[in-house]
Amino acid sequence: MAAPTKESSNFTGRIKEMFDFIAPQYDLLNKVNSFGMDRLWRKELVRRVAAEQPGLVLDLAAGTGDVSIALAKKLPGATVVAADLSQKMLFHALYKALNEDLTEQVKIAVVDATDLPYEDNTFDAVTCAFGVRNFANIPKGFSEMHRVLKPGGICAILELCPPEPGLLNSLYQIHAQAVIPTMARLFGSDISAYDYLGDSIEEAPNRAVMEYLMQQAGFKNTYYREFFPGVCVLYIGYKGRFEDELERNKLHFIKLLAQDLEG
Repeated sequence: MAAPTKESSNFTGRIKEMFDFIAPQYDLLNKVNSFGMDRLWRKELVRRVAAEQPGLVLDLAAGTGDVSIALAKKLPGATVVAADLSQKMLFHALYKALNEDLTEQVKIAVVDATDLPYEDNTFDAVTCAFGVRNFANIPKGFSEMHRVLKPGGICAILELCPPEPGLLNSLYQIHAQAVIPTMARLFGSDISAYDYLGDSIEEAPNRAVMEYLMQQAGFKNTYYREFFPGVCVLYIGYKGRFEDELERNKLHFIKLLAQDLEG
């Protein structure tokens, strides 16, 4: 299977096809390739979101459901929508929810994160673990997250990135170029898919740019936390409360009025 590229036609469809194909090995290869650290990174995202006590959570690029399941366990009264392009990845998420007796809390939805089928101001929290770099249009994805989030709601994103230049970056390059493809071969997964995933990490917006894109989408009080050894970052942002939104709309109206008067 040829690896998808952002320049290819139907990039979103190619991403869906790729994740459908690697779904059976996805969890195992994640653990092997991250030396088990992916579980700790997800745990911190869940802890941070749960502190806000959201009642309705949208987990985008939910994949096999690890974040969705963990959020449902941490928030017994909450509903978590596990949303992803890949039906086969979501099949594994549903299986986990059934095993944990969480089907009343965890709801499955096949959606495109850049074109969400939800009304404005619907969710108390939006999460996305290791999926933003696979969006066909990252700014549009952030804009959709902001749109469906309620005022005051939290957005939490985990994303991979190369370490800053230095020894850790050199070690990461060896890992990405030699270890990950070897693991894909050993476990019978699609090597081209893991070539794409490695390339997508290199091409993803860096830490400051990712935070800037969140701010451009309207998120406030943004910050990020980098995890050792520098290959994963947790980004946090909030949607402004109604008074903030009203003030922004008022300023926009005044700007438009001034332009009309000048015209």
